Amino acid sequence: MRPDFDSVNWVTMFSRMVFWQAYGTTLALAAAIAALTMIGTLLWVAFAAVRFACKGRTK
Repeated sequence: MRPDFDSVNWVTMFSRMVFWQAYGTTLALAAAIAALTMIGTLLWVAFAAVRFACKGRTK
């Protein structure tokens, strides 16, 4: 590979399986973290709604 911006460099990188494995791993980890964040946010909102709804009944 040459250090300049050349299409040969891109073709060389995209043709290697290691690049696509790293890309797939990064995409899978990002999707997993996004799903965990979404689930955590939904649980927090549900907890806050239940807490707000039950706030006046516990006295």
